[in-house]
Amino acid sequence: MNPRRSQESLPDLIIFLIISSLPFKEAMKMSLVSKRWGSLCHKMTNIAFKESEFVKFSDDEQTKSVARASFVRYMLKWVVYFTGEEIKSFKLYLSKPVEFATEVMSLIDFTVSNHVKNLDLDFSYPSWITKTEAETRVFQLPESFYNQTNLESLKLFACGFDPSRLAKTCSLKTLSFGWIQLRDIMSLILKCPLLESQNCWDVGLEKITENNNRLRELVFKNCDFGVDYTTLDSTFRSSSTQVGFITFNS
Repeated sequence: MNPRRSQESLPDLIIFLIISSLPFKEAMKMSLVSKRWGSLCHKMTNIAFKESEFVKFSDDEQTKSVARASFVRYMLKWVVYFTGEEIKSFKLYLSKPVEFATEVMSLIDFTVSNHVKNLDLDFSYPSWITKTEAETRVFQLPESFYNQTNLESLKLFACGFDPSRLAKTCSLKTLSFGWIQLRDIMSLILKCPLLESQNCWDVGLEKITENNNRLRELVFKNCDFGVDYTTLDSTFRSSSTQVGFITFNS
């Protein structure tokens, strides 16, 4: 039996299920099988663009710059052909995004217009160790980001983020932050059941009290805080009568 003819005889639904079960990069390779498969690939609802799959960080700066530009062009070309109805998850891992600010903002606009549910933006650099390396390199999120109403999960690394501006924070079930400055954290804590933050600085803890009964768990790791001192109860009672915990890891 001709393998190509066998593939083309499969129903669209079966092909789409096969494609959707693969890691995003592998699924994109399947788009080369035929125009039909390529069309179905552009309906995928779980999208993951990872710089590390296109750029070797051990290369010299010029080579990395060329590879990074090629990666950005690839992303923009892919989203142009997207034909799905909505996006379940969207991951964008890109260091030095300021060099492609217009393109990155366009990609974020794309996720918002397609009602993304789980958004993961990581603009950190693999070699970062201290906050000093990140403070001047965070990417400021565009206005469209704050107008999202469908988010259930949000992960932000090395982003300029103002929690108070997020439109529908209460729909979020999971939050994760890294290499980010958090001052007005209360606007998130009051509405979200879980907050996990790593490698953050200027975290505002001065208003976290036992009255925040929606908070189930709060974990800070390698963080600097926005106040010199604060008083916190080590345990508190949540609205579901479970005991919550606040953990500090140095």
